[in-house]
Amino acid sequence: DEILDVLREERVTLWNSAPALLELALVRAADDDVFPDVRTVLLSGDRIAAGLPARAMDMFPNASINSLGGATEGSIWSIHCPLLRDSLENRI
Repeated sequence: DEILDVLREERVTLWNSAPALLELALVRAADDDVFPDVRTVLLSGDRIAAGLPARAMDMFPNASINSLGGATEGSIWSIHCPLLRDSLENRI
């Protein structure tokens, strides 16, 4: 709930987390929680569930949703894949 409180009270523009934390925020969010100030969502560190990006787009309508990955031992993202609403809707 603290993360949602920060989103409600501050002008947060970037979300950067593992997919599980975003999933938790989506589950705990109120039906009317929409955060248009968030412009970029970065997800890495674990599998992104099929429906998660589309649900994130509903909560962050102005954000680009991005999957990041790379070699764990390198501790750096070497893979970037933007998740586009049109391509997601055709797959789900």
